[in-house]
Amino acid sequence: MSDLLDRLPRFATGEPGSYRPGFDRIHALLDLFSRPDHTFEVVLVGGTNGKGSTAAVLSALLTASGRTVGLHTSPHLLDITERMRVDGRAAPRAWLDAALDRFESDILEIGPSFYEATLALSLLYFTDQDVDTAVVEIGLGGRLDAANALDPNVSVITTVGLDHTDILGDSIEKIAVEKAGILRPGVPLVLGRLPEPARDVILERAAESGAPVRSISDVDEIPPTIGLPGRHQVDNARTALAAYEALTGYAPDSDVAERALADVVALSGIRGRMERIALGPGAWVDVAHNVDALEAALHTYLRLTPDADRRVVVFGVLRDKDLKGMAALLVRAGVHAVASGIPGLRARPVNETADALRAAGVPVLEAVANPVQALRRARMADAPVLVTGSHYLVADILRDTGT
Repeated sequence: MSDLLDRLPRFATGEPGSYRPGFDRIHALLDLFSRPDHTFEVVLVGGTNGKGSTAAVLSALLTASGRTVGLHTSPHLLDITERMRVDGRAAPRAWLDAALDRFESDILEIGPSFYEATLALSLLYFTDQDVDTAVVEIGLGGRLDAANALDPNVSVITTVGLDHTDILGDSIEKIAVEKAGILRPGVPLVLGRLPEPARDVILERAAESGAPVRSISDVDEIPPTIGLPGRHQVDNARTALAAYEALTGYAPDSDVAERALADVVALSGIRGRMERIALGPGAWVDVAHNVDALEAALHTYLRLTPDADRRVVVFGVLRDKDLKGMAALLVRAGVHAVASGIPGLRARPVNETADALRAAGVPVLEAVANPVQALRRARMADAPVLVTGSHYLVADILRDTGT
């Protein structure tokens, strides 16, 4: 088994050289792999929040309609192969090991980041599996993301909010410019529910490039059952349905849409979206990692636990997140918290998280460095528990519970 990917710089852990804008390395990798991206249709899905869920629903819709569909998302939760799924199933580890053994010296010579290498390997796997369509989630931003080296048949922007402001800009308008970088002249663009300033920026760019625009408002009705809890998932489903129509030229049959939305988890392989991991009072995990996403997750959590006398959130965040804004949401939701540590160089120290929560007025039961121990402490309260704030926090919990 090759350890090549472990040796590449990784943004998730804050390693130097992990974020290097530019397309030379991804093009070199795709050339090395004989341009797998030219063998299937491509849908690029970007946005501040909802892009993973929207990509999953679109993938499920296409799979349910009879296509073979590749889905690339990041970050992964339990295994690297989750980033490269076909019809909801992760690539076999044996395939990945064989590909790394075959191309190791060439990949090292190119010198990509972990993200660039896993993106290219996903596309190689997709062509090996003879997929009809690849749904590719943008990693960070849009304009300078490695996935933007691809030539999409449809581009999707789900939402625009304040996140990664140190890289993408400190205003909605600046971030909208970065997100709009994935549109192409004459290529359909699908928009989710956007704040007006972002929508204005993106529509102006679309008009300049001649990109036809569809939006969430073009989809009036959706099936009543969605396998991902939360009112925000209704918007994500509507955006995915609009993208399906933009790609195929027609709406899916009602039975296809009903099956795809109800069975989206099985058909796409998506994890960590208000995913229930325990019975009794209940425990859920959600990968919400910024203010807007946390607001949606907390709203869903409160609706799922209407009779609870007390609720406990296991909460940990990375250093670059708006902890003050997220703490204000926890106060408004009336929850108790167990502050949790997170692995990795980008993690905010657990005591710093706990101090910020207390300063905001959140009742903090304890600060626990280990995520698994933090969940165990939270469950001692005999109350429904939500684990949220970071993909990496959720990953540790899922790994421990074996769910």
